[in-house]
Amino acid sequence: MKALFLAALLLSAPAVQERTLLRDVRVVDLEAGRIVPGQSILIEGARIAKVAPVGELAAPAGAALVEGGGRYALPGLFDMHVHLSAAHGETTLLLLAANGVTCAQSMHGSRLHLAFRARVQRGELIGPRLFTTGPTTAQVGVHSVEQAERVVREQKAAGYDAIKMYGDGSNTMPRATYHQLVTTAHELGLRVVGHAPRNMGFSAVLEEHQDSIDHMEEIVYTDEGLARLLGPYVRLQFGGGFDAHPELLGEVPDFRTGLKDEVRALAGKVAAAGLRVTPTLVTFATIQQTTDDAFFELVKRPELAYFPVTVTAEWTPEKARFRNGGWQPHLDFMARYLQRNVELQAELVRAFHEAGVPLMTGTDAPFDFVVPGFSLHDELARFVACGLTPLEALRSATLVPAETLGIAGEAGTIAAGKSADLVLLEADPLADVNAVRRNAGVFLRGRWLAPEVLRSELDGLLARNAALAQSVPALTALLDGGKPVEAAAAMKKEASDPRLSAWLERELHDRGYEALRASRLDEALLFLRTGTETFPDSADAWDSLGEVCLERAEYEQALAHYERALELDPDSANAQRMIDRCVDELAAAR
Repeated sequence: MKALFLAALLLSAPAVQERTLLRDVRVVDLEAGRIVPGQSILIEGARIAKVAPVGELAAPAGAALVEGGGRYALPGLFDMHVHLSAAHGETTLLLLAANGVTCAQSMHGSRLHLAFRARVQRGELIGPRLFTTGPTTAQVGVHSVEQAERVVREQKAAGYDAIKMYGDGSNTMPRATYHQLVTTAHELGLRVVGHAPRNMGFSAVLEEHQDSIDHMEEIVYTDEGLARLLGPYVRLQFGGGFDAHPELLGEVPDFRTGLKDEVRALAGKVAAAGLRVTPTLVTFATIQQTTDDAFFELVKRPELAYFPVTVTAEWTPEKARFRNGGWQPHLDFMARYLQRNVELQAELVRAFHEAGVPLMTGTDAPFDFVVPGFSLHDELARFVACGLTPLEALRSATLVPAETLGIAGEAGTIAAGKSADLVLLEADPLADVNAVRRNAGVFLRGRWLAPEVLRSELDGLLARNAALAQSVPALTALLDGGKPVEAAAAMKKEASDPRLSAWLERELHDRGYEALRASRLDEALLFLRTGTETFPDSADAWDSLGEVCLERAEYEQALAHYERALELDPDSANAQRMIDRCVDELAAAR
């Protein structure tokens, strides 16, 4: 049964059986690199109690029996880079779990993510075991040594699992601040993960011993050696100025050939530093595909139906950001340059693997066209295309991330005492890694997610998406007509789906800021005030209303709005900065 029919939310799933016997499977032993046929697995609660040959393990009295039928039992998969939001978090969790992802790392966390983690742990939500970073260093504003230490300690106390490195928001983070961030995190037992600091060069990542880098493109953008050829193209990619550099717009060189020595040297340095890398190849490759004719195949992918139209509506030819932004007049050149970049990143994966760099699977889902769960299968296939064997690729999705997260004793393999996180496959994944796409059921911490239940729940998900798609056009028409108050009232009458509320909040924000940028301040005020009236518990809504009031020189109102934003989100560095600015403006006015 194709994974397309297996991604679903089991809100009505039964409680975990006290005992379940999975009888007659071929266990995929990723440590030894072999298939062990004729095995049965006894699960007690959320743990594997015993793995033994079929003839030696009978079902205990009262145990549920799941017939494996000689299928392949694979350890649950890891996605080490996902994003969750109020708009689609539950959908993302279910799609991950039903596609065999039993552990995931959220990479831009907040209190919402801590709540998601707790709800999954309590069994209220079907989803993978969650690890989460806190708010990024850019979001909370890490500009000094003192701020670095304070932020790390606060996030440790809040219960986050790692620090998300994202610079300071202006690419000016001092080296001493970066050093303090990593040092304090390691003292407190937290990993530092995410991006490379763009203003320091990649050598700083290795010297300061950041734990992992997410996105191979981050290394491409920051490594000093690769910049010999890539530098001018990267500046063009992010800074525009195409007309000023016509010499770059012709044939793009093969970076793999031109940077062969630099790639080999870089791989050695990364391995020596002990850095772990989550390449997220599928994400960057998808960006490239949106710039050429492959885009029209992306929009046909059937898994898009599982994601709400409130998200996928932005992935159309008219709205897709990489086709319609600053690259649009030079889309042909960007398609060719990005393809060369895709090839270089694949070569880096190959070189890193050969040098012994620990690689991990991650997807950045739900990035544009990168649908949770399905994209993890795509990432595995890309690892194999880079030269890894199916066994090596699967280790990057199980053993390596389990070790990285410090849970190797609980996850990553099928053995007595481990968490009962298993994927039942129709074919041998060591022969063809694409076997992970043909999922015949999932055990999630001992709960059996059977194919027929998954199929039924999938139909329900599609039905909910269809209902959502019917609501959006009418609300869009009201917004287009400059009637946000009416749109909010209409939404309240029918908003049984929280995704519709999240969509409207985003639309009010985006349209308000569009008016603000065009200096249509009355229109901006209307949309953003409607945002706070409709979503009074949203810190972002109050922050946005504060900005338009600040632009209108209404400092007392702006101050009140920013104070409300900070009350709702104490982590908001922007709200605190704006409060300070409002206080200064009021003092100057007096």
